[in-house]
Amino acid sequence: MDWKEYEKEVFDSMQMEYPNASISLDQKLLGDHSKTKRQCDLLIEEEIAGIQIRTVVEAKFHKRPIDLKGVETFIGMLEDLDVQRGIMVAPSGYTKAAKQRALRASTKLELDILNPQELKDFQAHCAIPFAEDMGVLMRAPFGWVVDGSSELPWPAMLYLQGLDPQLAFDSVNFMYIQFWHKRNESGDVLAKLIESQNETIIDHYGRQDRDKIRIAPGPKRNDCRTLIRTAHVGPNHCELTGFADFSDFIFFCVAHCEEPDTSLNLRKIWNLIETAVPAKVERRSSKRAPNYQNT
Repeated sequence: MDWKEYEKEVFDSMQMEYPNASISLDQKLLGDHSKTKRQCDLLIEEEIAGIQIRTVVEAKFHKRPIDLKGVETFIGMLEDLDVQRGIMVAPSGYTKAAKQRALRASTKLELDILNPQELKDFQAHCAIPFAEDMGVLMRAPFGWVVDGSSELPWPAMLYLQGLDPQLAFDSVNFMYIQFWHKRNESGDVLAKLIESQNETIIDHYGRQDRDKIRIAPGPKRNDCRTLIRTAHVGPNHCELTGFADFSDFIFFCVAHCEEPDTSLNLRKIWNLIETAVPAKVERRSSKRAPNYQNT
């Protein structure tokens, strides 16, 4: 893969990540301060709540992690342009200093990793995780992978590409998905599930964090109700959960992250719940499959 092919891979991935946006390659925007046209690898234009949002994407095809200087150069360009967000994509990740600098940029800046050639066993950008007869068709957030290895306690786990489950745990930046079978339960099953989970969160982190749990509407869907729970629990820790209340089961995705990553992961959870497609799983093998219990 050369840099041009990599740029096309980023373009295709962004089209999946932002299906309702206009995405164009190799655009030139006039800088507010420099009064010079600045070259942008990709420009994403979308309307959210009546507001026009522009995102500049820079695809860096480097063998080594992007360093502080590389991120600061991109930040300088973003500050010169009238855009709301920047995304830098690289196949080999970023240095610690570069990540810290991105968090403190005046323009919202996300650093992502995309390297299709280095996917590990049981990792993919798209997957059909399932439990019993419940399943969903889903794709990982940009720069992340879906891991369906059998050693995991959940049907699937999601984390940044280039990591493995243990490194993802250690970095406190990962997600997992789970299903809740309704089994002819009466009433508002989702409300009961959330109430039970809230009690578990409070028991684990402490009663002082009860007021730090918030429930809000999720993305609008025609086929199900969705909710988003935000729980600011523990020191500098946040647990985000997105729920999709389908007819026969509830699909939910839980993200664990440190406070600086909350807004980024909230968008990823939102997109996962918005785009997940419910599926009915039928087994045609006599081999017994793992039995994931409601948890």
